[in-house]
Amino acid sequence: VRNDHLCFASGNTYYDYQLVSSKWRKYDDKHEYETYASAYHLPHVNEFKTFYQQYADYWNGWRFWFLP
Repeated sequence: VRNDHLCFASGNTYYDYQLVSSKWRKYDDKHEYETYASAYHLPHVNEFKTFYQQYADYWNGWRFWFLP
Protein backbone atom coordinates (compact mmCIF):
# COMPACT_ATOMS: atom_id res chain seq x y z
CA VAL A 1 0.00 0.00 0.00
CA ARG A 2 1.33 3.39 -0.98
CA ASN A 3 -0.41 6.73 -1.57
CA ASP A 4 -3.83 5.15 -0.88
CA HIS A 5 -3.25 2.50 -3.56
CA LEU A 6 -3.14 -1.22 -2.92
CA CYS A 7 -0.95 -2.73 -5.63
CA PHE A 8 -0.56 -6.46 -6.11
CA ALA A 9 0.02 -9.27 -8.57
CA SER A 10 -1.95 -12.43 -9.17
CA GLY A 11 -0.26 -14.77 -11.60
CA ASN A 12 0.96 -12.64 -14.51
CA THR A 13 -1.67 -9.95 -13.98
CA TYR A 14 -1.10 -6.78 -11.94
CA TYR A 15 -3.69 -4.70 -10.13
CA ASP A 16 -4.03 -1.27 -8.58
CA TYR A 17 -6.92 -0.79 -6.16
CA GLN A 18 -7.52 2.82 -5.17
CA LEU A 19 -8.61 2.71 -1.53
CA VAL A 20 -10.36 6.09 -1.49
CA SER A 21 -12.43 5.69 -4.64
CA SER A 22 -12.73 1.85 -4.63
CA LYS A 23 -11.70 1.74 -8.29
CA TRP A 24 -9.66 -1.10 -9.81
CA ARG A 25 -7.13 -0.99 -12.62
CA LYS A 26 -5.91 -4.19 -14.22
CA TYR A 27 -2.62 -4.54 -16.11
CA ASP A 28 -2.06 -7.52 -18.35
CA ASP A 29 1.72 -7.37 -18.23
CA LYS A 30 4.54 -6.25 -16.00
CA HIS A 31 5.77 -3.50 -18.35
CA GLU A 32 2.34 -1.86 -18.47
CA TYR A 33 2.11 -1.82 -14.66
CA GLU A 34 5.71 -0.59 -14.21
CA THR A 35 5.06 2.36 -16.53
CA TYR A 36 1.97 3.33 -14.55
CA ALA A 37 3.75 2.82 -11.20
CA SER A 38 6.62 5.10 -12.23
CA ALA A 39 4.25 7.86 -13.30
CA TYR A 40 2.23 7.76 -10.06
CA HIS A 41 5.01 6.95 -7.55
CA LEU A 42 3.64 3.51 -6.72
CA PRO A 43 5.68 0.45 -5.69
CA HIS A 44 7.42 -1.45 -8.44
CA VAL A 45 6.96 -5.19 -8.80
CA ASN A 46 10.30 -5.93 -7.14
CA GLU A 47 9.01 -4.06 -4.04
CA PHE A 48 5.90 -6.23 -3.68
CA LYS A 49 5.74 -8.38 -0.56
CA THR A 50 4.00 -11.70 -0.12
CA PHE A 51 0.81 -11.87 1.90
CA TYR A 52 2.69 -13.42 4.81
CA GLN A 53 5.34 -10.67 4.83
CA GLN A 54 2.63 -8.00 4.88
CA TYR A 55 0.73 -9.86 7.59
CA ALA A 56 3.85 -10.24 9.75
CA ASP A 57 4.76 -6.56 9.31
CA TYR A 58 1.29 -5.53 10.47
CA TRP A 59 0.62 -8.02 13.28
CA ASN A 60 4.06 -8.67 14.79
CA GLY A 61 5.25 -6.79 17.83
CA TRP A 62 2.79 -5.22 20.27
CA ARG A 63 -0.30 -6.14 18.23
CA PHE A 64 0.45 -9.82 18.86
CA TRP A 65 -0.44 -9.42 22.52
CA PHE A 66 -3.90 -8.11 21.72
CA LEU A 67 -4.92 -11.11 19.63
CA PRO A 68 -7.47 -13.44 21.27
